[in-house]
Amino acid sequence: MVKLQTAPESVVFLGAGASFASDFSKPTMRSFFDAEHEKYGNLARLLTDFYGTRPRTEWNLEEILGYIDLSSTRLARWDPRRVLLTDDRHARAYGECLAYVDERLGVDPDSVCERHARLFRSLAPRDSVVSLNYDLIADQALLRVDADRVGATNPKRRSRAMKPASLLAAPNLMAGFVPGFIGDEFEEGFLLKLHGSLDWITCSNEQCPAASDIFRRTGSEIPGQIAGSPCRRCGSALRTVLVPPVASKRALEHHQLQLQWSIAYRELSRARTWVVVGVSLAPSDFDVRWLLRVSAAREFDSGLVVHVVNPSRDARQQFRELLGPAGVSLVEHDGMDSFLVAK
Repeated sequence: MVKLQTAPESVVFLGAGASFASDFSKPTMRSFFDAEHEKYGNLARLLTDFYGTRPRTEWNLEEILGYIDLSSTRLARWDPRRVLLTDDRHARAYGECLAYVDERLGVDPDSVCERHARLFRSLAPRDSVVSLNYDLIADQALLRVDADRVGATNPKRRSRAMKPASLLAAPNLMAGFVPGFIGDEFEEGFLLKLHGSLDWITCSNEQCPAASDIFRRTGSEIPGQIAGSPCRRCGSALRTVLVPPVASKRALEHHQLQLQWSIAYRELSRARTWVVVGVSLAPSDFDVRWLLRVSAAREFDSGLVVHVVNPSRDARQQFRELLGPAGVSLVEHDGMDSFLVAK
């Protein structure tokens, strides 16, 4: 008899507000830049040119990443006169932006956010976590929670936080390529990072065969896999994989990211409960809006309950407008602490 994977009871969906409300108080996308970015000269000039006299609290990381991505990919094709200028200027600014993001969002690898850990302890092993965040706060908390659950028996292998390592790279098996899930991948939930991660790297040269693959640094058995190092295929610098929320997500051309989104749809569309923490839906991010709306639209009455955890009334209103027509039951919470108390 073919064994079918059990549906998750719950899926946690994390946005930047979850990291802001964490023990590390990481910035949201809209208030991401502080005075420290000024030491990165090319990035600082780009931000000044782009935002002019607008207050720094309105400088949005995802907006800048989207602008650089579109400029570097489109102007080179549309306006040959600007190829050298655009490629050089935006390439330097993009590299500095990634370094600044790493500095701003990095956390001690041995530190765990207790709020995230409490949230994840409320999940069953089959439940999944979907994140829009670049940081590793959820990864580290989930790794600790799953390690406590399974004890000393391969805690990393059994952790949902470590699953991206096998999802991002084909498993090395004696049987060769295996198209479906195997072992623990089949039986338990996932951590799915839809917009990339600080610990994902790929080749920056789009013509290189390695540019079609994404590699995860955390949990790698081979040290030295870091952004900025040369690609062994072509010599170009390896870069961090961050996906800006633009309508044409070029990075989704990576088959591994397509897999992350596909599994996220599968998990969301079958779960009976969603816990959406700190998500503000950017108007430009049609993909996330589509994913949530289509996953909530069930053919039969599913009794889907969506807990929207966010101190912003406007953000909670976004979910009422997006999911209300799908007939889901929406429960609003004004913060992670109040939700955890209610749990």
